[in-house]
Amino acid sequence: MKTYAAFLRRWEPEEAGGRAHPAVEAFVETKLARYAEDRDYPARGGTSQLSPLIAAGEVTIAECAAAASTGSPEQRAAEVALRARVA
Repeated sequence: MKTYAAFLRRWEPEEAGGRAHPAVEAFVETKLARYAEDRDYPARGGTSQLSPLIAAGEVTIAECAAAASTGSPEQRAAEVALRARVA
């Protein structure tokens, strides 16, 4: 029962209006530009930490890619790395 209660406190369904999940937005804004360099070093905090959300079906790879596509040239280069990683 405690596990389910903790899940309900943390679960954030997709917002209406086409906005990306807050975790995806945070990744794009703070980590995406350095993702290609930092992803293989968990101690750097460069991993996306989106896998649990993707596995649970809360976000999709397409949603992550769409959010990443709106960024700077550095972020778009990191998007290519992200797509190669999850393919």
